[in-house]
Amino acid sequence: MEALAYYDGKIGTPEELTVPFNDRVHFFGDGVYDATVGANGKVYLLQDHLDRFYTSARALDIHIPMPKDELGRLLTDLLAKVDGTTHFVYWQVTRGVETRNHVYAEDLPGKLWVSIRQNHLNDPDVPIKLNTEEDTRFYHCNIKTLNLLPSVAAAQHA
Repeated sequence: MEALAYYDGKIGTPEELTVPFNDRVHFFGDGVYDATVGANGKVYLLQDHLDRFYTSARALDIHIPMPKDELGRLLTDLLAKVDGTTHFVYWQVTRGVETRNHVYAEDLPGKLWVSIRQNHLNDPDVPIKLNTEEDTRFYHCNIKTLNLLPSVAAAQHA
């Protein structure tokens, strides 16, 4: 298998899995993620990435649906199902599924997503092109983007 996806306990190809319409990620970008490389059956710096992932979720009051050690095993087990020797390993947790509202239920169970696909690492000795741009996001307040997480946090706090 070249790529594998996981959503809330279901495993399949990225094309096979679907996400419920009311998953809060659709309306608010309401979730956190982490990503790393997988190689030779190992998830690179797994514990460091898991620590950051759980810290991020805790900071936003998002409930990860399994303990850290169980998620580590899940990522490693899923990695073993994808062909190749080098992979991109991505996972996220969304706040969960409920009707669109900035204020969320405090006990809402999070929804875990995982995506693992074949990848290759670029040669670190080959130069790459880099372009830097001024950050002008705050000059564009007239544009309504989908990621409303700061608004969600403010509404919940209120």
